[in-house]
Amino acid sequence: MNSLFPVVYIPEDLTWLNALYLNNSSKSYFVISEEVLKKPFLKLHVKKLFSRYVKAGGYEPMLNALGWKGFRDRLSSSYLYHFYHGKFPDEDELENIADVMRFEDELKGIFPEGNSRVFYLGFFLKMCELNSMNSKTNEFKRYLHLSLEVKEALLLGDQKVVRPDWLVLSLIHFESFFGKENFLNLLKKENGNFNKLKGHLTQDQLELMVQNFLRYSAGIGEDEVFIFDKV
Repeated sequence: MNSLFPVVYIPEDLTWLNALYLNNSSKSYFVISEEVLKKPFLKLHVKKLFSRYVKAGGYEPMLNALGWKGFRDRLSSSYLYHFYHGKFPDEDELENIADVMRFEDELKGIFPEGNSRVFYLGFFLKMCELNSMNSKTNEFKRYLHLSLEVKEALLLGDQKVVRPDWLVLSLIHFESFFGKENFLNLLKKENGNFNKLKGHLTQDQLELMVQNFLRYSAGIGEDEVFIFDKV
């Protein structure tokens, strides 16, 4: 990652899902319903988007039919649709979010079930790609991609992590800075110690990494930046 992330923001009507651990249970469905009801626009948007599921009794029929992840995916897709077309879709669909779903599926082994942080990292990277398409240079930049080296590095860890997005972001930057050939060798040499890996960076590289972390943190609506010490 040898360039600065563009400034992009995931809508607040989505970022609340990033902070929750969910499963297909009545308790999780209640939490989702309560959050939707708190947000006036989201409440109206969900009612329209999922009109074929939402009944007079509330959101339970929709969540029973789609599951929490199906709800999350379709809701998120509607915001990408809005980016493309300037309006929200009349019905729920998955077309616009498919590559983000694939990104999450590729990494499902590194985070616990019910964690959406990799999904919204993918959403953020997708927004970065869309931003590059609309920039003055009109030069498409590919962000939503993991190299074989980064995937191999992720397999070196033996535990699932609760903030996998920061782990993935760190590895993407290290691989970009050190090069594909040196990246894995250096990672193994330093026993996955991120503080030691940062010691190999130039000042410019370190500053770029910090700036990108700050932009990502702001983009997902978080105030804190997390940097892992170990894979």
